[in-house]
Amino acid sequence: MQPQFELQIGASNIQTNENISNFLKSASILESVEGIYPLHKGGNNKTWKIKCSEHEYVLKEYFRHANDQRNRLEADFQFTSYAYGLTPESVPRPLVSDKALGMALYVFVEGKEFSVGSIGENEIKAAASFFKAINPPSRHQIAQHIQNASEASFSVDAHLKSITDRLKNLSEAIYKNSALKVEQDFMADLMLYWKQLCSQVVRDCAELRIDMMQVLLPLQRCLSPSDFGFHNALKLDDDGICFLDFEYSGWDDPAKMIGDFFAQLAVPVPQQYFEQFCNLSLTDFIDIELQLKRAKILRFVYQIKWCCIAMNVFLPVHLERRLFANPKLSKQSIQDEQFYKAQQIFQLLKQANHELY
Repeated sequence: MQPQFELQIGASNIQTNENISNFLKSASILESVEGIYPLHKGGNNKTWKIKCSEHEYVLKEYFRHANDQRNRLEADFQFTSYAYGLTPESVPRPLVSDKALGMALYVFVEGKEFSVGSIGENEIKAAASFFKAINPPSRHQIAQHIQNASEASFSVDAHLKSITDRLKNLSEAIYKNSALKVEQDFMADLMLYWKQLCSQVVRDCAELRIDMMQVLLPLQRCLSPSDFGFHNALKLDDDGICFLDFEYSGWDDPAKMIGDFFAQLAVPVPQQYFEQFCNLSLTDFIDIELQLKRAKILRFVYQIKWCCIAMNVFLPVHLERRLFANPKLSKQSIQDEQFYKAQQIFQLLKQANHELY
């Protein structure tokens, strides 16, 4: 008799092996289920490895909340499907999604997570090659169905306004809690630095004759994996790299993609590769000189954004999402951990942009 597995998936309550099998059948997978194992990588969704009689799969249930307008399932599944059609060796194979259940099924990819200090020139070239592969000249025809990336911005002014709004929302939440004195002092320093950095961006744009209000033309935009980096990647046995988790993906500004790539702290990309990555990634774009200038101007802007991202757990809906993905986490421990990351990012920013601070 086939063993039964109990699996709780939020409001969906998929509880039996029979239910899992039905979901697999919708992807024309007729194998029997032999085991279901939770995967705790990532902080946004619930993820399980499903071991079947012949193959292994990944089942993801995406976080949904009335105050979180991002359609994570659609963004991730659509972008993975698009990327798989162009570079199937670089992303998991998408199989089926279910909007009602908020779930999607992918082929499981066996690989090793990247560790801090493991990123070198080969990894930089691989990431740039992946980005170029998903941004062929034909992307404007074949990817019209893909939505804008999360917080997509297409002018320098829009970038600054987006991050100013983040800082405002985060500051308001932290100042409501009198127990967060250290965090409040940190936010005061961060806001002061942000004001100075915005002034620097204005000066740089004037010097380089870049109109801060000018919106990128569609042909100047890219398809961005968004939360792009080696924290969302696996190293394969053949030394290839599989990139994954595209729930923030979509049409965006190449400068934002680059800024995010060099700002995430989980598996840092050495700053020494900034110009090399820019040159490799943007070779096929029109107005490459303009794109390079904008990427350099916005480089430190996105360090501030990632300070805010690190501290998202002080906002109720973001904390709820992290606890949804891993209910075993404690509120205090995750807030302490993320605040420490924000402090690290800010310190690295001040060291890199020493002329300002």
